[in-house]
Amino acid sequence: MPDLLTVSRAARLIGVTRGALQKKIKAGELATFEGMVKISDLHRAFPKADIENDTVLERVTRIKDGAYAKRVNSRILPDAEVLTVRLQKLGKELAESRGQVNLYKNLVCGLDKKLAELGQGGGEFRAAATELKAWLGIQVELGLHQADLPSSLLAHDSFLRLMSAHVQLQPSGHDYFVEGNDSLLDAALRAGLSPAYGCSDGSCGQCKAILISGRTKGIEDRPQKYFNISDNEILLCCNVAVTDLVLDLSEARDTRDISEQKVVARVKQHRKLNDDILFLHLRTIDPQRLRFKSGQSVLLKNSRGISAEYPVASCPCDGQNLQFHIRRRSNEAFSKDLFNGLDEGTEFLVQGPSGDFVLSADSSRDIVFVAIETGFAPIKSLIEHAMALGVAESMRLYWVASSEGGHYMDNLCRSWADALDGFQYIPLSSGNESPVDCVVADVDEYRGSKIYIAGPDKLVSHLIDGLREAGISREHLVSCHVRC
Repeated sequence: MPDLLTVSRAARLIGVTRGALQKKIKAGELATFEGMVKISDLHRAFPKADIENDTVLERVTRIKDGAYAKRVNSRILPDAEVLTVRLQKLGKELAESRGQVNLYKNLVCGLDKKLAELGQGGGEFRAAATELKAWLGIQVELGLHQADLPSSLLAHDSFLRLMSAHVQLQPSGHDYFVEGNDSLLDAALRAGLSPAYGCSDGSCGQCKAILISGRTKGIEDRPQKYFNISDNEILLCCNVAVTDLVLDLSEARDTRDISEQKVVARVKQHRKLNDDILFLHLRTIDPQRLRFKSGQSVLLKNSRGISAEYPVASCPCDGQNLQFHIRRRSNEAFSKDLFNGLDEGTEFLVQGPSGDFVLSADSSRDIVFVAIETGFAPIKSLIEHAMALGVAESMRLYWVASSEGGHYMDNLCRSWADALDGFQYIPLSSGNESPVDCVVADVDEYRGSKIYIAGPDKLVSHLIDGLREAGISREHLVSCHVRC
């Protein structure tokens, strides 16, 4: 069986985020070989890891399940054909490993026999042969003992490889896992990646990729055949992974790579989070999806032609289920209509996305989020996206609210802090001391971090000025003005 794992697979196996594993690597506590990690080294770096118990990975998965809708069938086993192919592959690897073990065993036994013969003879090599034979015996015993240590990891890795496929993308170098019967597209989005797409059933043909290696299987009733694709091309939304894959795929590097879209969505759920904040959950009409980056905004238009712009409060991992936090505004017709009454199934036109308040490529270490009032909406989207990517070593959330009940999703934030190592939640309310000034006062605790700030114009500007005066450089600050 292979002893080298990718960093993503190693993190998944041991039950930590990829960011936590990369932190060990940077600190010199875990060696890598051309970007790969040895299972034996992994066991030494995490000697207390218990793969049978609840892991960080599973806790993060549960949080992500609650953060955005996840289809029930993504949890079921791969189908019989996929399982058969994966079992055959594991069986072949096991046979090859046994062959190598027998080869080395015969080699060691033969060497031991030769040393014994030399030790029984005379001449100048007798003492050296006896000493070398004793050393060889000790090393064999030590090797057998050490081989037992990571056996549980090897077994668990084999199980994970049976249940899921590993997909590597070129030229970005990104990778992700496909579980159960998830399509390649759904799994990529759930992992926080940004492939091109516009539907979920093959009707647009935008999610085309080149299959470099591996084997896929088409999903029934999805019309991939109607598109002009060659034998080595696939549509991500129309295929599942049978084996591990390498794909050539274009991804959105920044907001300029995502064009404006118009999709129709219906109200799936709505409820008041407090007297002045309405939670609105829209679901796009099949097969439409909205492609966007976390932190971006869209224009919502109702059947009367009244519209308003709001940041999306959910992760781009699911472009069908869109969440919004709507504040009551007496001078705005759109919000007044929503608070006056809303029925499930009511249709809205969703147009966008817009805005550059997105996770930057260098947000892979420590991240600080500052949400002021309903600036929490785009911040929530960023946090869920960062969780899906799993690359941040630590995250700290400040939520500033001026009114009672202003932390309208306090339980969600506390659940993040409870479940995620390296996540801090600091709710701040208006009192004798300015909550914005409290954020600045902590600057030495997060100096060097990327800082994302969303909220009303004046308060955001005030906070940025304070952080700049405290020595935070402009390139570490990303801000978004949200009407509150």
